[in-house]
Amino acid sequence: MTFKDRYVWLTVKGIEFSAKLDDKGVVVDAWEGDECIASTWKTYPEFGVRAMFFDSHVQQPLKEEKDES
Repeated sequence: MTFKDRYVWLTVKGIEFSAKLDDKGVVVDAWEGDECIASTWKTYPEFGVRAMFFDSHVQQPLKEEKDES
């Protein structure tokens, strides 16, 4: 399955926060200058949501991959 990463950036009192949505879940990093000072992530099922991915050419959901864990 392919998924283009999506980012959101927020700056609060000199600390930059980035939230990235990828094909498995959400990653949040905190940056001070060029240094990552904290990072965390959570999968979509941990949020209690089901992510659906669409093929932009046919506008239909892509087949889900089964998680082997």
